[in-house]
Amino acid sequence: AEGMTEAELRAIIADGREAEAAIIGANIGLVKSAIAAMKRTSGGRIDQGTTEQDLMQEGSLSLVKAAEKFDVTLGLRFSTYATYWIRNALTMTIRDTTRTIRLPQRLQNTYSKISRATEELRANSNWEPTDEEVAERVGGITPAKVREIRNTMQSRATSLDSLLGEDKTLGDFIPDEKQRGEADIVQDMMQRDLRRLMKQHLSAEEVQVLSLRFGLDDIGESRSLRAVSEEMGISYSRVKNVLFAALTKLRRPHVAIALRDYISGDSDGTEFSL
Repeated sequence: AEGMTEAELRAIIADGREAEAAIIGANIGLVKSAIAAMKRTSGGRIDQGTTEQDLMQEGSLSLVKAAEKFDVTLGLRFSTYATYWIRNALTMTIRDTTRTIRLPQRLQNTYSKISRATEELRANSNWEPTDEEVAERVGGITPAKVREIRNTMQSRATSLDSLLGEDKTLGDFIPDEKQRGEADIVQDMMQRDLRRLMKQHLSAEEVQVLSLRFGLDDIGESRSLRAVSEEMGISYSRVKNVLFAALTKLRRPHVAIALRDYISGDSDGTEFSL
């Protein structure tokens, strides 16, 4: 870190002092370097709608966030960890500024009603509700429209990319035995946050299905939908519906934001389909 030794910085964070100004001042060079690197990769310009001042502000805020989450006991250099957060913040700032394709609010509202009706009907019976039952529960909508809206929304969540952004997947939270060192420490922290969010926002059944499907359990191996069905003793259709419901819950803004903090613009492109 610029102007401050690693030991001094670790001591400040460990003691819980009010260190925001010191952290930003000592590490602002990391933000400048990240912005410069972003400019180089984009041909010397920043995407339209985002100014360098915007990026400096977001990068500085990400330094504070990195300090808040930094675990001094893991042996990871703060500069390495902070750079990861800075890159994520800059990428998300540009992405959110330039993203133009959004679902109409009316469609989102109707889908929320469909999801709520489905969950209510499912809770009151031992079977998966039909489109006709859901349509009747919602009111003012046909079974065909229920199917159409479900298909539209499901197409946006058929891979784990949909959950976290265009170029990051939940697969990136799964340990890769070929990669060791500092990256594994960051990955462990991401997995810890992910599991916490799953337990906090999903039902026990949803947690189990998601964990088995994507190898987030102790075994660490992803299963097919059919394998999950056999292991849990429930129907294939039930597994698919529960999985879709779980991903939908995790895509809610107040939940997904906790995971999106970890997203960077880098990815191996791995996709995990339903």
